[in-house]
Amino acid sequence: MSDEEKTREGLITEIEELRRQCSSLEDAINAQRAGWSFCMHREPFVQCVFRELPTGTGLIADAVIKEADSALCSLLGYVQEELLNQKWSILYDSETDYECVGEELYRQIRGYGTGMIETVMQRRDGFIRNVLVTLYPVYPDDHLRGFTLIVRDITEWKKSEKQIQESDNRYAALIENIDTGVAVYDAVDDGRDFIFKALNPAAERIVHITGSQAIGKTLLTLF
Repeated sequence: MSDEEKTREGLITEIEELRRQCSSLEDAINAQRAGWSFCMHREPFVQCVFRELPTGTGLIADAVIKEADSALCSLLGYVQEELLNQKWSILYDSETDYECVGEELYRQIRGYGTGMIETVMQRRDGFIRNVLVTLYPVYPDDHLRGFTLIVRDITEWKKSEKQIQESDNRYAALIENIDTGVAVYDAVDDGRDFIFKALNPAAERIVHITGSQAIGKTLLTLF
């Protein structure tokens, strides 16, 4: 096996592992969302959320943190006493970020009953975490009684996404520059023909067709 082939196989393995990790995180988030839907139709669903979900949760009333479980405190690097009765803008890097997130969450709540947004929060030690924030009223018909806050740390997921993109870029650069012809295609007509999706420069030289001429066309059409 040539060094190029070893490098290519290594990159493929790396990309597959990173995608597996991202898939696991996506499954966890989808399961969490299913749990939110279930809890929202129970009374009092605040206790249900606090008990069932392995995520940071709190209670917000009049933009003030009234409740914060141990997971939320740990995620943000605070002890509970430091969070309670604080404006929940304390969780954001700037007042502008807080206002933008709040406006979007409340817009969604008015339209759909629940707000969800991907954003960043600042830990007590100053480190920034990528989070998925969900906010919904404790009682849908009475927003004055507060909102349930659910925060899931997706920092590792975002890192994995970035690593996948970087690996994809390295793999694409490798394919672009190797001397072996590589074609990417989709099987059609029960595998009797193929539609070209991409050709690397080496493949173009071998078959004397440019990528722009081949992409979107079938093998039988071209040859």
